[in-house]
Amino acid sequence: MADRYAEPHRGDENVGTTAATTVGGVGIAGEGPVIGRTFTAQSQNFTLSPNPIAVEADLETLGFPGGILAESIITNNTADTLFMKWDRILNDKPECWVTSVFGVWIQAIPTVNSLEFELLPNRTEHIDVLTFVDPQGDGPTAGEAEVVLKITNLNDAADTLLATYHFTVTGSVNCITSTSEIDDEVFKIYPNPSTDFFQLTETAAIQQLRVYDLLGQQVRQFEVIPNQYYDINGLPAGVYWVQLMGRSGEVIEIIKFLRH
Repeated sequence: MADRYAEPHRGDENVGTTAATTVGGVGIAGEGPVIGRTFTAQSQNFTLSPNPIAVEADLETLGFPGGILAESIITNNTADTLFMKWDRILNDKPECWVTSVFGVWIQAIPTVNSLEFELLPNRTEHIDVLTFVDPQGDGPTAGEAEVVLKITNLNDAADTLLATYHFTVTGSVNCITSTSEIDDEVFKIYPNPSTDFFQLTETAAIQQLRVYDLLGQQVRQFEVIPNQYYDINGLPAGVYWVQLMGRSGEVIEIIKFLRH
């Protein structure tokens, strides 16, 4: 895979949603007609575009191993080298799919969920997610997946973005649902959807709560208190990510939230 990625087939870098094409029997998203809008997420010192990114493919276009590449560009907007880190904080996918993160470091194996890297001054690099829908050669399967990366400037923990990659593969063959979707959740938000506020079902291990929009921008931050009402008045209607932080600053859970 590293050799294939060395000279990848890339499409329009301004694509927000793309169709997938097939290259050498492998479906590679990122080339095809523009069917969505483009958004750029801006932090203090770096940008990510597009973000969020959604890619679509059909089973008929995918051969073994059914690789679908969702591409995004990270740019260092400063004259200094940035010491960065990505954490895969959500990997919601069908059980028989495999996702892997690509980028400045060339390739990360699917089991890697966190990696540090350097972003040179005024440099633009890729930070992509590759999804395999037929990793075992049993035949590609349809479904949807969502991968969220938390990208952090290690010199400034507040200089952070969330990058969202959404994959949709259509067809008549499906595999079983991911265990991440059928396990009972310890942490829940209610009411969800909501218009004015929400609460947490469990707060014992949570120190802080952060709300991000789909561009990865933090729009709210709260210290977590039992029985607290978290105010979302003033936020535009739409989908948000609620990130639950532990007492040591670790990410414990990330929950999708809808504001009406």
